[in-house]
Amino acid sequence: MLKKFFFISVLLFFSFLTKKCYSSHLMGGEITWECLKTGPNAGSYVFTLKVYRDCAGITVSTFAQTINVWGHPTVSTITANFISQQDVSPLCDPINSGNQQYSCANGDLGAVEEYVFETPPTQLPGIPPADGWHFTWNNCCRNAAIVNMASSQEGFTLRASMYPYNDPVTGVPVPADPCFDSSPNFKEQPKTILCTGFPFSYNHNASDPELDNLVYDWAYPLDDDLMIGSVFNPQPVGTAGANPSELAFQAPYGVTNPLPGAPLLDPHSGEIRSLCENMMLENTSLDQVFRNVRSDVLKITNGNQRPVESSQLTGQTFYLKTSNYDSELNLIDSLIDLENEEI
Repeated sequence: MLKKFFFISVLLFFSFLTKKCYSSHLMGGEITWECLKTGPNAGSYVFTLKVYRDCAGITVSTFAQTINVWGHPTVSTITANFISQQDVSPLCDPINSGNQQYSCANGDLGAVEEYVFETPPTQLPGIPPADGWHFTWNNCCRNAAIVNMASSQEGFTLRASMYPYNDPVTGVPVPADPCFDSSPNFKEQPKTILCTGFPFSYNHNASDPELDNLVYDWAYPLDDDLMIGSVFNPQPVGTAGANPSELAFQAPYGVTNPLPGAPLLDPHSGEIRSLCENMMLENTSLDQVFRNVRSDVLKITNGNQRPVESSQLTGQTFYLKTSNYDSELNLIDSLIDLENEEI
């Protein structure tokens, strides 16, 4: 029985902000795709572009956005139409934290807005080359208050990649049209606020529709210096032929330690104590999806931010949030039972 192993890496680069406002607004985003397996458009791809913006800066245009396609012989761009926008600012506890609830409508520093764009059903005829097909969206700019990067207010590129897959029985490459596999996607919104002086644990809850295994890693943020018509070739800034440039970190930060306190990333669970999602099948890269997120580190002004002993629970009101993943977990259990019956 074929064992599927997919690799997903998580890109999170973080900024640590002072109470200043800058016009640059891009905080992060991701490109993912769904393989339609039923209905009149079965066999087509639907790409989703999500962009997160700093509400203290300018808004993101709601005009249709262009996803550039690299390496495909006939498809060079895909149009993604505006679907929605919403305030996804972190929920705050003004009483116990000393911070007011963030509001994008007020342009609060720390408030975040999500924009969603989606393509019509799209065909990608052919077989990806060994170095893959790449899908990018780029814009300007990052916030000038970012302090863990060597240069502030750089450009911004989101990317995802699709690689060839050989049939394990015949050894013949499988055409990408009709589609047969969706990219991973994220069930959790980005974590954009961290608190100084307290342990930080977070998981993006990446999920794969085909239930393939996911493994996490870090990746570099990219500038927007893309040369259309050239080969997609991310390389360190200043490297000849870089397209686009990988942005350098400011010491002591780096691609595997973008936060103070030596952050740890569990490669199997994705827990961080920040996406490139890179899926591997039988040691062959099938596709990559990157999530790029900026988080702000803020001080809490009230001394009772987080209970650490039972005496601090007395007289306090706490709320538990539940996730509605019961249906997905039941589906996973049923598929595991079905596989066990077939073995």
